[in-house]
Amino acid sequence: MSSGANRQQIESLYCPGSGVLPPVLAGREAESAVLDAFRRKLLSGAPIPRDVIIYGPRGNGKTVLIESFRRVCADQGVPDHRFIDTYASSLSSLDSLLQALLPSGAGRGLARRLKDAKSVQALSVQVALGDPKAPTVAEALTARVAEGPLAMAVDEAHMLTAEVGRELLNASQAVRKRGLPFLLLLAGTLDLRARMRAMGATFWDQSERMPVGRLSRAATRRALVEPLAQFGMAFEEEALDLALADIVDYPYFVQLWGESLTSTKTDAPRGAPVTVDDAKRASSVFALKRDDYYRDRYEELRHGGLLGVATAVARRAQRSPSVTREDLAKLVSAELCRVQGLGSQARHPATEEVCERLIEVGYVWWGTGELEAGIPSLMNYVLKRD
Repeated sequence: MSSGANRQQIESLYCPGSGVLPPVLAGREAESAVLDAFRRKLLSGAPIPRDVIIYGPRGNGKTVLIESFRRVCADQGVPDHRFIDTYASSLSSLDSLLQALLPSGAGRGLARRLKDAKSVQALSVQVALGDPKAPTVAEALTARVAEGPLAMAVDEAHMLTAEVGRELLNASQAVRKRGLPFLLLLAGTLDLRARMRAMGATFWDQSERMPVGRLSRAATRRALVEPLAQFGMAFEEEALDLALADIVDYPYFVQLWGESLTSTKTDAPRGAPVTVDDAKRASSVFALKRDDYYRDRYEELRHGGLLGVATAVARRAQRSPSVTREDLAKLVSAELCRVQGLGSQARHPATEEVCERLIEVGYVWWGTGELEAGIPSLMNYVLKRD
């Protein structure tokens, strides 16, 4: 690999697990188009019809989509102070939510009533004067949006407390009903659905939902190949086949495999091809990192009491890559009954709960109309450990 600046650039191309926008955001064109339509509405001052939810198993690029959207907004006229980019862990209480919605100059007191404050500036004056009445979240949000179009992205939204989530979602609904330009974007894992329904019966159903799962094979190729192509580095076909077999179309593994390659291919000149030997070295490094990642997923299944059914599902996946929801329920019920020494004539009472938990942790995932493995090679790992 070439020395100097080029080498440093190549070695920093792939950034697994950091949420950093990759050099090629492949396979997310449809999601980006939907978000851009909402951005245009926001900038026009038009009311946003609904909140947006990005959800899916870990490692599929939800944080990357948020970062891509934030950058597009910045490039297209949404200044930084009109885009609140935060994590659910930073919104642990109503007070922290209010601080996120109001300008930092408002201080921690946050005391005022919006009915007397027509703008954020007026609100700040009331806070300075010590108005003893605390604002509601809806009032704080309305005051902020009164200054101009506002977008708010909350990552890891499945970690929102019921109280904070309910207040934020109710406030978003109230502001949108008034025709004010506010866009709320939530991103989280699959248990976000259950969490939002616990916050309110209609929050999930009335939102614009964007499921994100594994990439198509063509998008996987683009995400891996194109960043290196700008440096004149092309894959030999057999080397690329080896890489794609490792990656299994999982976005996080694209970055992990690419990092493994660039960290081991260090002595070739600019424009040198990625050979089979290069791919084998990268694959060995990648396998160590992948298995370490899988150990954490395995322990998560074990601690959640899901390992037995996860193993049964993995055995089933060896025969067929997809399964209907009803077939999954039958499989789970049979395994639960077997472990507890029960007859398998009737469905086990915990069947639906366990099925939902398998979906929520991303072990299985809605594919093209049926359930499929969230990460196929994770099931192989579970079988090996079993």
